[in-house]
Amino acid sequence: MKKTILLSFLTGAVWLTFETFSAISNAGGPPLGKTGAPGEGLCTECHADNAVNSGSAEVKTDYTYNGSNDTTYNPDLGANSYQTFSTLVETGSASTGIEMTMVDEKGNGAGEFSPNNTNKTAVGLSNGRSYFYHIKKANQNAGANDWGATWTPPTTNKGVLTLYTAYNGSDDDGTSSGDFIYTTSKKIYLSPDFSGVEWQKNNAMKLAVFPTTVSNEINFNYTNTKDQQIAIELIDINGNKVHTFMNMNQHQGENNLKFDMPKVASGLYFVKITAGAQQTTKKVFVL
Repeated sequence: MKKTILLSFLTGAVWLTFETFSAISNAGGPPLGKTGAPGEGLCTECHADNAVNSGSAEVKTDYTYNGSNDTTYNPDLGANSYQTFSTLVETGSASTGIEMTMVDEKGNGAGEFSPNNTNKTAVGLSNGRSYFYHIKKANQNAGANDWGATWTPPTTNKGVLTLYTAYNGSDDDGTSSGDFIYTTSKKIYLSPDFSGVEWQKNNAMKLAVFPTTVSNEINFNYTNTKDQQIAIELIDINGNKVHTFMNMNQHQGENNLKFDMPKVASGLYFVKITAGAQQTTKKVFVL
């Protein structure tokens, strides 16, 4: 059985058992809680011939808002705000399957999924987690093994979330042997537009931040519309202030400032500038 595939995207700790690939598999879809998220089992409990992500496959999970890839969630947006699209392309696989879930940093389920195609996918709830999974084997043509779901974010700030997705590229030979399991994970951060955070975005004051991937120094360019107090702060993904670059009175006019970066953990942050009643934020990634 020859398999030719390119593994692309994030590879994370996610496993599960898929669909009608053997006489002992589940015709109605995989058992829930097999994505490898914290506290879960592994799909390799049944599909044990090959190590996870050891095949040659192209697997991809996109998380989008309004048709564009995103990395944040905003509880203000309400039901079915976001979309997830997952794809497995594996030359030689007779059929494929999927299961995904979203959890917070404490391992609790976050948000709810809804299937875009109820003929081949479904959702279920187990141990407080929402799961999106297949109920029929996907189209066997290369490039057509895809699944789409809508996702409703939690109604409050749940910190950093993780989207776990797992796939099975099966030879559909009536047994659980010979199948390849693929996994992805993706971090989803709280949006700076969420009104429940202490600060809100206001585009009235323009702020340029460069570089957007920061290691040693960071530059700010903005125009102060009048003489007033200006504060520039570094905010973490949970809305907490971790550093103040400046907080002082400034005269009206354009400003170009450079600061040394503080010693903080690597990851996504937001720069917030406050000028009177105006606030603007920009994303930065600290190395």
